[in-house]
Amino acid sequence: MKAGTPCLKEASGRHDMGRFSKPLKVRTMNLKNRISLIAWLFLITSSSHTSGVAPLPTASVPMAAINDTSTENDRSDQQPFFDDFNSIDPLVWTFGDYTWPDAASYQKPSQVTVKHSILTILASCAPEPVQERKVLTGALISKRLFRCGRFSAKIKNQLVPGLDNCFFLMSPWQAKEWHHQEVDIEFLGKNPSQVQVNVHKYMDGEGTPQNGGMLPKLIDLGFNSNLNFHVYAIEWLRDRINFRVDDKLVWTETRNRPDLGLNLYLSNFIVNQDNGWGPGWAGKFDPRSLPASIQIDWVKYEPLVNGSAAKY
Repeated sequence: MKAGTPCLKEASGRHDMGRFSKPLKVRTMNLKNRISLIAWLFLITSSSHTSGVAPLPTASVPMAAINDTSTENDRSDQQPFFDDFNSIDPLVWTFGDYTWPDAASYQKPSQVTVKHSILTILASCAPEPVQERKVLTGALISKRLFRCGRFSAKIKNQLVPGLDNCFFLMSPWQAKEWHHQEVDIEFLGKNPSQVQVNVHKYMDGEGTPQNGGMLPKLIDLGFNSNLNFHVYAIEWLRDRINFRVDDKLVWTETRNRPDLGLNLYLSNFIVNQDNGWGPGWAGKFDPRSLPASIQIDWVKYEPLVNGSAAKY
């Protein structure tokens, strides 16, 4: 994520599909439609005279499919986003269904549920191992890509040692030449009274000169995050990234700022216990401590106001 670049993509709200399903009226044509038809016929006729072939209409690419093309003047995709999880909207979210080497669990859609307007992502023992993982966890991922703004969520943990509960932004994964850019709020099972904030920026696992591409900072919360809901926020600005807890600024990072569109993730996983650093980082995992979870009451995105960080 490049310093100084505006970041203006955001997750989609709920779409009104009804306007695309109304029956067409074919017998009547208002003045506007007649003018449009005449103009279209004129274009076809003009083109036929010059090239002999009528031009075809050009299809536009949906904004959701564009990664990092926002510019200073792009204000077309800045609508605020809010989800209080009365349900999981398939137009807005997709589910994780994968694992990776640093995870001792497999993320399955079945682990992500909604009840009483609370999103719960459960960590539980798998009935059968999945890709040699004996624990199932989950991830909910925005379909849209975000840029600069304030991302906040009201979260309550049920942490156990070895579990990592996550609220973060990350660039879309790709198998080759992945520009890994990530901004994290992570709750580590070793100590529910702390939160780790982090910024990643590197290519294909090759770290940048700054701290290997990762800039973690452990923050004392002053409370047990397992006991109550609290609001955690990432403020991604052009010159810095602020991390807030209950609106209190707890850390500011000015290095390794992202310059790509990023997906929003709500997830958890069991940290690999065999990689040498996992138990010391998140705690020693005991499967008898499960089930555990992360609960999210709501999540929100607020774009920058008129391209300015003044609001924050």
